[in-house]
Amino acid sequence: VRFAAISEATREDIYTFLGVPREEIPVVYNGLDHDRFRPQEARDISTTREKYGLSGRFLLFVGSINPRKNVANIYRAFGRLQSHPELRDVHLVMAGADAGYGADEINRAFEAVPDKSRIKFLGHVPLEALPPLYGAAEALVYPSFWEGFGLPILEAMACGGRVITSNTSSMPEVAGDAALLVDPHSHEAIAEAMLRALSDTDLRANLVSAGLRRAAEFTWSRTIAEYLEIYRTLDDSASPSR
Repeated sequence: VRFAAISEATREDIYTFLGVPREEIPVVYNGLDHDRFRPQEARDISTTREKYGLSGRFLLFVGSINPRKNVANIYRAFGRLQSHPELRDVHLVMAGADAGYGADEINRAFEAVPDKSRIKFLGHVPLEALPPLYGAAEALVYPSFWEGFGLPILEAMACGGRVITSNTSSMPEVAGDAALLVDPHSHEAIAEAMLRALSDTDLRANLVSAGLRRAAEFTWSRTIAEYLEIYRTLDDSASPSR
């Protein structure tokens, strides 16, 4: 059995939990479908806003609603953000199905949000609706406790979106210097990043340009080429000596 990892963090997990030596685990990052995930036309964003009833500014979460995705701290951070009078028009949009487990803490955090009417649940969102949602959002909020890779980070960046994500696990690898990195255990830090992504004009512009550059580095052609090289190495090592 041979392993390949989709991030350095995943390679470390394979080493930690399975004991496979790090040097035997090549890292091959996922690619991104740049034909689908790219800056969006204004009409497509408008159509998607109308479809989901999104008329104003919003922060976006994409993923399954479960404890690993840190949904409780997203709610706590957004509740804290509501104390800013200039942000009264901002909503939190949750794009993803409820995983059906770990609901107690998540529900408690939701119930503690001062104005719960400003949180909108879209449920499962089809793949084709994600690019205009990323394009319409003020920022993607993705502070997971753990991810093997974290593809929504790149999806949002490729669509011209700003990203708030965790400073742990695989997420700093994927985001590079093109996102706001936060301690996922601190809802205060998440709230501060939300505030900056909404109100700091220079930062907002820099995150968009840096994100587009970062996302462009991840292509499926590169991923395929790297896997083919691994297969060639395996084939060479399996060939009998002559």
